[in-house]
Amino acid sequence: MVLRFPGQMSNRTFEAASQERRYPIRVVSRRTGVKPDTIRAWEKRYGAVEPARSETRRRLYSESDIQHLILLRRATEAGWRIGQVATLPDEELQELVLEDEAATGGDDRPEPENEVIRDCLRAVERLDQDELVRIFERASLEYGRKGLILEVLAPLLEEVGEAWARGRLRPVHEHLLTSLVREIVSAGRAMPGPDAEKGPQIVVTTPRGQIHEMGALLAAAVADDAGWHVLYLGANLPAEEIALAAYRTPTQVVALGITYPPDDPTLASELRKLMRLLPERTRLVVGGRSAPAYADTLEEVGARVVEDLSNLQEMLQELRPGS
Repeated sequence: MVLRFPGQMSNRTFEAASQERRYPIRVVSRRTGVKPDTIRAWEKRYGAVEPARSETRRRLYSESDIQHLILLRRATEAGWRIGQVATLPDEELQELVLEDEAATGGDDRPEPENEVIRDCLRAVERLDQDELVRIFERASLEYGRKGLILEVLAPLLEEVGEAWARGRLRPVHEHLLTSLVREIVSAGRAMPGPDAEKGPQIVVTTPRGQIHEMGALLAAAVADDAGWHVLYLGANLPAEEIALAAYRTPTQVVALGITYPPDDPTLASELRKLMRLLPERTRLVVGGRSAPAYADTLEEVGARVVEDLSNLQEMLQELRPGS
């Protein structure tokens, strides 16, 4: 099967990407590794960031602020004085950091063994959408659709997530990859198998505050391949809306992706609310790289935790009615 994707992302895609959620300084400190007092000092003395303010005058930071602070931390760890780098554009900061890592071997994460994933990462770094499309098309012929998802896209998602957390990649890189993964999932579901409509239904989404949807997209593709009828609802959906979808349709399973951040103070209450609202027939399945951080809450609400996409396949077989 040869996949076909659109040639360019629209301006609307980039405008949507710029609609960023705001975070309090405690969350920002955990995500960046910079102490709150240091963040305030960098802001006041050097104008490193300009946070918004809540109605009660609390500082609220954007994703762009968080990325800038991560790069500043890494630059200062490399020996630069904060006064020298505080107001540099992120592109220049990233160059300084990468030059230091190249000289000192500071980035100790080894390159992926799979050459296809290495090629994908280089294309993502260059924002080379056309090359990514070509790589995915070749991989779909070599691996098949299931292999493309499990052996290429899932490891690539992990690599991009790590690079994003380290400040090596920006939100725009993730948005580019997400748009292509969405096209792959849509292309596969455009030609459902003969039993697809007869299969049990699963709702796939991410809860409120979880804006990273790549893991959920891959979970939707795996469920579709396993013969489930998939209702994919995108990212960042409140508990009430997820429960409404489960009530209005014969949903057997709700699958949630929890990718980032691992310390959202509102997520526990969202998960509890969702379990109170879901129909008794509906099981909750949760996966994603940050899911273990909420292990206590997930155990409390009786959710099934997915370790990876292969584990999701096994779990869906077990949860299939009549198994």
